[in-house]
Amino acid sequence: MLSCNSEEDSTSDAEIQNQVKKDKPTLKEEVEPNNMASLHLKEKLLGLWTDNNSENAVFEVKEDSIYYTEQLKSYKYNLIKDSIDIVYDDFTFEGQIQFKSDTLIMRADEYEPQKFWRFIH
Repeated sequence: MLSCNSEEDSTSDAEIQNQVKKDKPTLKEEVEPNNMASLHLKEKLLGLWTDNNSENAVFEVKEDSIYYTEQLKSYKYNLIKDSIDIVYDDFTFEGQIQFKSDTLIMRADEYEPQKFWRFIH
């Protein structure tokens, strides 16, 4: 007959749980390096943006979507490194984003680069 508790293994359940907690990675450690870059980029991207052709913000980047103020409509987006995919009703925009000071620059193969500035109301 086998026993679950042997004299050689006297580690208690509490000791095992404490060790698991110590070994468990933090949220930042769990995120892969590519995702860390995306998280940093997302932090910079969140907020209101204008194209300076209007007195108002053109769009607002939220945690899970981009809200277009004139259309009163939101669209989901995904960030991977410096790439953004915006899922519109009839197509998906795929482009690169970068920041220069307070300027957001979006580039895509089929479009001219677009510049946006953080909207301060």
